[in-house]
Amino acid sequence: MAIKRHNIEEVLFQENQAVTSAIQAGWGAFIVPFTGFVRAIKAKVAVAGTGSANLFTINVLKNGANLFGNATPLVFATSATEATYDPSIAGLIPVAKGDVIELSTTVIYSGGTVLQPVAPVVAIEFCKKPPMGGCLAGELSPQDN
Repeated sequence: MAIKRHNIEEVLFQENQAVTSAIQAGWGAFIVPFTGFVRAIKAKVAVAGTGSANLFTINVLKNGANLFGNATPLVFATSATEATYDPSIAGLIPVAKGDVIELSTTVIYSGGTVLQPVAPVVAIEFCKKPPMGGCLAGELSPQDN
């Protein structure tokens, strides 16, 4: 786990998982240090996976509940190294000081010749002030890219 404090207004939580070959809950946990908002979220894998059924999916939980309501935020298409972001997620995503953010692999590839992705990394940026336009998929602050 890596936590970067950009300034008093922003913090970045980044979690790496060594290898993924099964559905796994709670592989990353972070306690939000201040009341604010999710500013951005991004996910990548070192080696893409394949399968003819299902897509590799990572969910983000806040205090045990889906941070994004019914949407699944991070989905990896077959052979993709970066996740796509559920387009139904819009607007501000509030968080409170002390909220526990966890990552969970909820769906893995199946069918045909299966290869699960290797070394997923998820980065979530939090800010105290509301970001313009709501949460941004794959758009971390310039100092994080």
